[in-house]
Amino acid sequence: MNSKDWIKSLGIPQNAVIDRNLPKQAFYQNADLSLSEKEMIQKGVERARWLGSIKESNTNILKYEDEDICYEEIEYFYIQVSSLEVASKVGRIIFNSIPYPSFLIFTFENAYQFQMALTKKNSNNASLLIVERTYESEWKSNEETHQLTPFHYSNQKTINLKEYYHSLLSTLLSQTIGIPEVRKVEMGNDVIKLYEALQSLDFEIEGLVKQVKSEKQLNKRIELQMKLTKLKKNKEQLLIRTKETEHV
Repeated sequence: MNSKDWIKSLGIPQNAVIDRNLPKQAFYQNADLSLSEKEMIQKGVERARWLGSIKESNTNILKYEDEDICYEEIEYFYIQVSSLEVASKVGRIIFNSIPYPSFLIFTFENAYQFQMALTKKNSNNASLLIVERTYESEWKSNEETHQLTPFHYSNQKTINLKEYYHSLLSTLLSQTIGIPEVRKVEMGNDVIKLYEALQSLDFEIEGLVKQVKSEKQLNKRIELQMKLTKLKKNKEQLLIRTKETEHV
């Protein structure tokens, strides 16, 4: 898929389309990056294109700002990388370098991945954001275009730009978790909270698994195993509930 294919698939409004090449240094010229990070961009990014910019002046979607966060415009970038492994590192560098919330489309050969991030204001540098958390979709084949429909502009919330971006993020996370589209619509932004809860459970489960393996005393190992079983059951029940519609 080329840039025009992505613009069409994501439904970026014509007034918001930019579709022009972006020099690699644009991703780090305003950021304080190390030499190795700059080399990562130079070697890891084969081509970058600025697809569009969603803002109040070209979509009538209101900007959102409070004391902690600002959604003044949302950028769409299409980035071809030299390997699957480099995408995560390049994505984090870009999120730390661009002063607006962004939707990143990474491609490698015949596969694509989306990346997004939740950010907050940087009180020390108004031209940069502080990245609180990054999110990545699974890598998918370019032939799986049916999964792009939920990301279309027309399917997002347009109350304000914060809601628009969170709507895109909810779609990314619902596909990652495996939440049916009808259930995702019912849950709205609660999908983000669910994802964070599942991530927290996974972290606890991983920690307990390590403790169980290293514990020498049988009674303590049994106690840890019981806690582990309970956490796994909690995760299973949480996932089951996400797949049930409110009408079930």
